[in-house]
Amino acid sequence: MYASSVSLNLIYLYVTYGLVLGIGASLVYGPSLAILGHYFTKRLGLVNGLVTAGSSAFSIIMPILLRWLLDLVGIQVTFKYLSILMATLILCSLSFKERIKRPLKQNGSAKKNLANMFFYDALWKNNLYLYWVISIPMGLFGYFVPFCHLVKHARDINSTYQGEVLVMSIGITSMIGRLITGPLADVSKINRICLQQIAFASIGLLTMFLPFVRDFPLLLVCCGLGLFDGTFISLLGPIAFDLVGPEYANQAIGLLLCFCSLPLTTGPPIA
Repeated sequence: MYASSVSLNLIYLYVTYGLVLGIGASLVYGPSLAILGHYFTKRLGLVNGLVTAGSSAFSIIMPILLRWLLDLVGIQVTFKYLSILMATLILCSLSFKERIKRPLKQNGSAKKNLANMFFYDALWKNNLYLYWVISIPMGLFGYFVPFCHLVKHARDINSTYQGEVLVMSIGITSMIGRLITGPLADVSKINRICLQQIAFASIGLLTMFLPFVRDFPLLLVCCGLGLFDGTFISLLGPIAFDLVGPEYANQAIGLLLCFCSLPLTTGPPIA
């Protein structure tokens, strides 16, 4: 993030703000979900809801803060302030202490054991996990489309519309959805996968409504998107733990996010 403040050359920003920052963020995000299962079992859903709600809270605050900073000090100084904020992740990640060790195979060559550390073969033999990790990315091509194009879409409808308000409404209701879904996911009679499937289908349905609604119905659709988005996101960690157990949850979440990156990246430009 700090390197992005040095030069505003577009190619340079592709490397610093796009590639390097993306790699760093992924190295923090996956373990931050996986580590929860090492400390919490009975209230895993609640904890995931609280943790993931933090990103929604910042998605509400940051547009306002960034607009104020950009107007006040410009983009280069804004990058420097953001780098200070990102640096707090280093301190937070120091608190991660793995309590459940993943067993490594003692037989075989060093290369096989090293490959087993990063690409554990048990994940590929778990049919339920495979169905989940393949189906989720297939449905994510349109996931980021509202976030990337909603502001322009609102202005195309009416130049007086403030599209930023719609994005903020998604962030607010997403935080509410995560806080509600967390405790709900801990109820033993509720199937977490079915709950996520309902949320996923609802996101797709509401996304299809976006081109056809105006005014207050558009705001309602955005609020619905945020609510079900919160449900979908807050269940990623608990479902991974249900399918593969705490020993392999880190790899399971990492592989899922890796597969999701392609549709999430290509979806908005295609749209």
